[in-house]
Amino acid sequence: MNKITIEQAEEWENLGIVDALMSGHFDDFHRYMSEELKEVCQEVTDSKDLLFMLDFCIKQISTANYYCNDHLTIPNGEIEIQFEGKPEDTFEDPDDWVFNENLAYCCHLGTTIEFDLDELKESVKDWKESNGA
Repeated sequence: MNKITIEQAEEWENLGIVDALMSGHFDDFHRYMSEELKEVCQEVTDSKDLLFMLDFCIKQISTANYYCNDHLTIPNGEIEIQFEGKPEDTFEDPDDWVFNENLAYCCHLGTTIEFDLDELKESVKDWKESNGA
């Protein structure tokens, strides 16, 4: 049996957050955008259309990284994993985790999604033309 690593847990959490975002489960996702990304997206008035465009322009998904201008960072706080058995049988390095009965926790600042701004600008331009803006 493969044991769970912090890196695997972060990847799963990041993908889950991106899936929740792109499925429309964040009411005000604009507040998580970098200023440059907000500027590119400001003319798209329909959130569903914007999420559709953003989904196709994803360049990279990673654990919180505040050093890029073309990103959206959703804060998280922690990862929680439910497991059965002993921690050392489930986790690669149990010292990386905090345990409470059959739940394991580790810190996770959030998820950063970087976008291809050139591709996104083109999508926004096409959207404006097709919506008469």
